[in-house]
Amino acid sequence: MATFYGISSDSVSTLFSSMGNASSSRSGSLNIDLSQYASIKNGSYYKVSKKYFENFSTEKTSDESTNTTKKTTGTTASQQAKEEAKQLNTIKSSADQLAATADKLEDTNVESQADVEGMVNQVSDFVKNYNATLKAAKESDGSAITSAFNSLKNTTAANENTLGKVGITVNKDSTLKLDESVFKNAKVKDVKNLFSGKGSYAYSTEVNASYMSVAAKNEATNTKTYTDSATFKNIDIASAFEGMI
Repeated sequence: MATFYGISSDSVSTLFSSMGNASSSRSGSLNIDLSQYASIKNGSYYKVSKKYFENFSTEKTSDESTNTTKKTTGTTASQQAKEEAKQLNTIKSSADQLAATADKLEDTNVESQADVEGMVNQVSDFVKNYNATLKAAKESDGSAITSAFNSLKNTTAANENTLGKVGITVNKDSTLKLDESVFKNAKVKDVKNLFSGKGSYAYSTEVNASYMSVAAKNEATNTKTYTDSATFKNIDIASAFEGMI
């Protein structure tokens, strides 16, 4: 005997089958099943019927809810992975630009005050790219990216005094601020020590930025995303870093 939420199938069958017990006698009088009448009168018929059909409605709603949850979860995971790939793309792009700017400063010949004045735009770009790289990498939880991020800040902190002499201030959040008028009048020796040649501040920054770029690319290569069927597939790295590699 099957049971639906504590209601036996026999009870249901009795209620529904009793409908057929009413028939017309040969004399034309109507015979009524009194138990059926009592069930209708006291509300038992309504209660059992309501509970019986609610069972199917609940099961359907539950199934639909489960399917919706699965689909939503898969979509959310996929969107999250794509956002992570986008973030890594930004980190790599910013780091590449910083490394390129630092490399140009390294190769700049600094021998006179005129050379210093001619470097203002290059140093301004360096500061801008440095700040953009810090901002992009700040929220990353990748160990290699975090390592490069900390190295950038530590190298800058170690050169804070010299940077101040040429008009570059290190802010509390480790970003840089350039005072162009102060830089133009900075000593050739200080500018040369900071930005010119191997072992300079510019060189160390280029190394750290290049390392961060490689770390972002490697992390993106390992990034995966959910498909709509909740299975993993690799992110298309060529598409994620189009024009950046």
